[in-house]
Amino acid sequence: MEVDAFSFDKLPIHDTCWSATVAADGAFYAAACCEHTGGVAAYMVRFDPETDELEYLFDVGEVVGEPSDNGRATQCKIHYSLLPTDDGLLYGTTHLSGPPLGHVLYPHWGGKGDRRHGFIGAMFFVYDVNSRQILDHGMMVPEEGSRCQALDEKRGRVYVAGYPLDHFMVYDLNTRELRDCGRMGSVNPQVIWVDPEGNGYTADDFGRILKFDVEADRLVELNQRMPCPLFQDGWHTVPYDVVAGPDPWVVYGAPWHVFPHVFKYDMSDGPEGRMTDLGPAHPDYTGHELTGTGSDHVGGFVFDDDGMLYYCVNRRTNSAEESLHGAGSTNLVRMDVTTGQVEDFGPMQCGDHQVHYISRGMRCGNGDLMFAGVGHVPIHIYRHRPNCTSPGTAALRKWG
Repeated sequence: MEVDAFSFDKLPIHDTCWSATVAADGAFYAAACCEHTGGVAAYMVRFDPETDELEYLFDVGEVVGEPSDNGRATQCKIHYSLLPTDDGLLYGTTHLSGPPLGHVLYPHWGGKGDRRHGFIGAMFFVYDVNSRQILDHGMMVPEEGSRCQALDEKRGRVYVAGYPLDHFMVYDLNTRELRDCGRMGSVNPQVIWVDPEGNGYTADDFGRILKFDVEADRLVELNQRMPCPLFQDGWHTVPYDVVAGPDPWVVYGAPWHVFPHVFKYDMSDGPEGRMTDLGPAHPDYTGHELTGTGSDHVGGFVFDDDGMLYYCVNRRTNSAEESLHGAGSTNLVRMDVTTGQVEDFGPMQCGDHQVHYISRGMRCGNGDLMFAGVGHVPIHIYRHRPNCTSPGTAALRKWG
């Protein structure tokens, strides 16, 4: 499958792109991250789908008051924590990984509490996409990173999965108060999502759905689990990516695990919701192949204007070395969610450039589908233009 590729050439050492979103202006916003080089902060980039222009907006460390040369672990990335509002704001919150300037590695656990070199905490910023200005910034989670977030826009609060302690937290945007709702497990989910009423959802280490119930004002366990193969016990079946369908009460996604299954979860079907297993993302795999969360990865879930679901599936090679390091192809797949029919369009590529890994997919205001890439330095983002018959305006995705 031929796609258009766009390289972040002006950021030659930034190495990953985990967070991306489409804001109220219809443009694609991506966080260029630098996980592996000390003393470098994340950078925000805007892609205009009408002109193909890449605009390098700002250094995240600078705007949150934590410059990357201050001796502490850097504000090196935004990890599934870009949240757009309907009135044109864009919230972003940082995550940890990058070492301080002059250091080789940063110990995520051992660095906690280190007042000199440790990560000071997940810092947030508020960017106005219309005025192109930073309106606010500050601390959200002290000494912790933000692994993923979702926005309850009606109540003005953010649901947060902290890292490394893996607690579910609620941050009030008006009072700036952070409430810790307790530990979810050890693995850490890669996505929190919300329903139209603002309830927050994620899953624990075994795929059990957790819901922050806005009426009860607390985190509860539901009697629903994300699917996994029969030969697994469910451990590590944490959600990787989730997207709302044409019915906003119904979401589709896949876990962050080997041999992942695609699922459909109807949040409106009774007090627990209803989970449906849509089958393995790699239907030809037997379970005896070489495994790896990178080589089996599924992500980039996004709907086009016609209500067709797209997602990106990593395919292993026959080489043990390549498979274990996540190499191989990333195939673009389309599902008709009304019939269940699945089409695999084959490896995503632009000429000789091979896509390795897709973290997130978004629909731009003009209908283009944009995908954030990982695995190439400089970072690349990718575009696919579906042949839609009923173009329309999609609701903004309120989670990272």
